Amino acid sequence: MEVEDGENSDAFDDFAIQVNRNNNDENKVFTRFRNNSYYKAVGSSETGVRRNFAVRKRADDEGVRARALLYQQYTERGLDDDMEDDEQDTSMSSSPTSLQPNNKNHTRPLWCNLPSVRNSGILLTISPKERKRQEAMYELYTSEQSYLRSLNILHNVFMKSDQLRATTIGTDYHHLFSNMQEVLNCSKNFLSDLDRRIRRSPDTIEDLCDIITLHVAEKKFNPYITYCSNEVYQQRAFQKLLLQNPDFVQAMKTAEANPSCMNLPLHSFLLLPMQRITRLPLLVDMIRQRCDITCAHYETASNALRETSRLVKVCNETANQLQRTEDMIALQRQLEFKTRSFALISPSRFLLKRGLLIKLTDETVLGFRKLTKQKCHVFLFSDVIIIANKKGDEKYTVNDFCYRHRLKLIETDDEENAFQLVLERNQDGKRVGLRLQADCPSTCARWITCLRIVTKKEPKLGQSHIQVKITRLFHAEDTDCISLQPADVLCVLQYTTDGWYYGERLIDGRRGWFPSSHAKEILNEKMREKNIERSTRIMGIETQI
Repeated sequence: MEVEDGENSDAFDDFAIQVNRNNNDENKVFTRFRNNSYYKAVGSSETGVRRNFAVRKRADDEGVRARALLYQQYTERGLDDDMEDDEQDTSMSSSPTSLQPNNKNHTRPLWCNLPSVRNSGILLTISPKERKRQEAMYELYTSEQSYLRSLNILHNVFMKSDQLRATTIGTDYHHLFSNMQEVLNCSKNFLSDLDRRIRRSPDTIEDLCDIITLHVAEKKFNPYITYCSNEVYQQRAFQKLLLQNPDFVQAMKTAEANPSCMNLPLHSFLLLPMQRITRLPLLVDMIRQRCDITCAHYETASNALRETSRLVKVCNETANQLQRTEDMIALQRQLEFKTRSFALISPSRFLLKRGLLIKLTDETVLGFRKLTKQKCHVFLFSDVIIIANKKGDEKYTVNDFCYRHRLKLIETDDEENAFQLVLERNQDGKRVGLRLQADCPSTCARWITCLRIVTKKEPKLGQSHIQVKITRLFHAEDTDCISLQPADVLCVLQYTTDGWYYGERLIDGRRGWFPSSHAKEILNEKMREKNIERSTRIMGIETQI
């Protein structure tokens, strides 16, 4: 098969090259195009052939542009709601004569537009479902090409920049780029195996999912686990350099001005490995859905989906565990227990939420009721809640604590943005009530969500839930928030009047808060249904197979 990075020995490539070199030769080139065996087989009229020739030339131009796409500019079909919803668009039509370009103006390269595929006549014989499977596999291949192209720019323009390197001291450089070289080699090896398989056949792709399964089994994707686990250090180092190191900022801007970066910032390149590894199960699921359930390819794709889903889960859990450990070590130094010793660090304990709240107390002065307000800092862990006062810079004196199983939440409307807590047994063994107030509706809602203890099985996500697609990057700075990337899809479980959503990401089931300004609601009913079905397949694959 002629692939896009291979030699342009195909007939139509010759036509396109000649037309581009000398427009006066177009009639001569068209004659050769018309006499091509594919169009003889189709039996198109003179007008139809001329129309297809013009369209095919535009497709060739789009293919050239697609070969230059960086991964930040590449939109996989599986992540594009409109494309996924339109299963019968012209680019995936079962008609071999349909050469109309996608009217949504995507420049994504297509398998059916490969000259070797068109000239082979295979489009006349394969079924529509097999054609979609070929497109899905080819998309896995071309998206990896685009991804590796972006990684190479990160390596050559940023990591190799002497000016950028000179502005980072200590461990900042390592934290910023982590094991990127290993990730780069991982992608090169993976793409090399994909490329070798694709070149084996002159017109169709046999299978790619077995290659994915093999790479996961042989731990060739493990550099992604290391990279994802470094995210907390990476974000911290990057923010520190931006705020405290003007020389770094200037060197970064100089590197970003390189034409090969296409005006994309360094941060977008640093996120690439995390974006790629989380999208891999989606691409595999696309292939699996286009396999005949009775054929061996379906079982191979199912194995690949199971293994990539597990890999993403390990990446998420590793990153979360490191973040939790960092939080607990820092809090151990910051919290001072005066009345009773308390071992804060525990293998199963982690921070859920922390923040400043107002403690409301009713007092009677000269027969009049007076409401007093006092600031307090609340630290909510997986098994205990701690009430403290700020002592100094990042130091807190603990006033009280209570284990979660003895804590009761009372939601009330007596005061705006307020709720009540009952400590059935505090640090002194007494029953104590607290009225706490937040500064805004979203802060109050976020605290209440964290404080609720689920006593029954939560209902399954359904089509009736609001679904949103993330439109821009959101980095979570609070433990109850969720970091999101463009194209992530979530079900909204709760929302506040001041613009915050609490939702579940469909790809991995993680929940958290995020601003509604970073999301766009999915209104298409069919698309919402497909998103739920895909989430069920990916998250339930271990029990389904």
